[in-house]
Amino acid sequence: MDTDIRTQGFGQYDAARRKMERLLEEFEEDQGLGHQMISPLDGPWTDRQWRTFIDANTFSSANKEVEWQKFEIFPGRQSCSRFFGLKDSLNSFIRKAEEGMTIITKIAKMRDDKTIILPDGLTVRLPSSKGYEGWLELLYATASCYSTPVLHVEGGNWGWTGQLQGEADGDPAHPFYQELPFDLFESSGEAISLWLGPSEAFRMADKIIDTPILLPPEPEKNGPYPPNKFWLRGKCYEFSPKPWLLLAYLWMNLPDPVRIEDAVKHVYGGADEYDNEDRFKSSALKKLQGELVKQDCPAQVHGKKSKDTTYITLE
Repeated sequence: MDTDIRTQGFGQYDAARRKMERLLEEFEEDQGLGHQMISPLDGPWTDRQWRTFIDANTFSSANKEVEWQKFEIFPGRQSCSRFFGLKDSLNSFIRKAEEGMTIITKIAKMRDDKTIILPDGLTVRLPSSKGYEGWLELLYATASCYSTPVLHVEGGNWGWTGQLQGEADGDPAHPFYQELPFDLFESSGEAISLWLGPSEAFRMADKIIDTPILLPPEPEKNGPYPPNKFWLRGKCYEFSPKPWLLLAYLWMNLPDPVRIEDAVKHVYGGADEYDNEDRFKSSALKKLQGELVKQDCPAQVHGKKSKDTTYITLE
């Protein structure tokens, strides 16, 4: 059965914040990947200059005492990443960082939708790069704004603080570089914490200058509160058990579509007598529609069919 339930309209910002909170927990589950951002002050370097520098600083694979590392030149050739530590951690970081950039980009687009409730103080300055490279830019920008024990930037000149030197064809051997003192997973988790709640993360000595990302809570109380209450735009509504479960499930998955089979299992626990789309529409869905109208709740739930897919839209 190719059927979805989709929620749209409101609650999208709060849903994005919840996704960012879950991503923070995922970052905390991993470790072991260090990073340096090499940025020549006379940049951008040419491809030849970067290649000469990287070749001169690439460790021999035969030297087992030297840790793994990988250089990646940023688009525009202004900077170059140096990953080091646990090689197997790189793919995990890239996946999580790209998920984070997807969330941040969606929040940035919400500012153009006048129907979405957004808090005062919301700040999203997208980086010049996309994907995980954009995430790295945000990490370093955030680390430069905050002064916390975990997230801050340490800088220097390449080759003067322990690195191998890249002397070749007149290219500078000591470009400027920055380094995050903690690994990328812990640094990312700390950055997300600061974006979501800087006042909770600060100590007396910490301060913020100009963060690229600030994601305050929604200005009004919104969302489900067990066992049967639902807040919307600062007002509380009450629902019977099954309609509340359906409404809470739709809200929890904003703004992503939800398969009707999953909604049935969530509301009825997979009971066979309710494992049917028509029964579902005539029970929990119909009751939810009626209770929304009876309470004069500004939310509306109605069905919509597109090609072979049926949607239930919350607006």
